[in-house]
Amino acid sequence: NFSVADGLSGVDKIEVLVNGEWTLYEYDAKYSALRIYRDEPAFVSGEDKIEIKVVDVVGNVATCSVNI
Repeated sequence: NFSVADGLSGVDKIEVLVNGEWTLYEYDAKYSALRIYRDEPAFVSGEDKIEIKVVDVVGNVATCSVNI
C-alpha cells in the first residue's frame, strides 16, 4: 500500500508501472490509499520495481520508484 495525496488542487491522474508494465490498482481518495495487488501479471519472482506517477489538477507531476 502507498499513500497518494495532494492537499491543494487534488490528484488528477495516477499511473502505476511494475517492471515497466502498466498495472491495475485501486485508489481510495478519501484515505489517500493506493493499493497494488501482487497477483498482477507484471510481478515476477524475485525483485520487482514499482513506479508511481501522480499528476495533480494543475499539472504538477510527482514520481516515486521502489524496488521490492
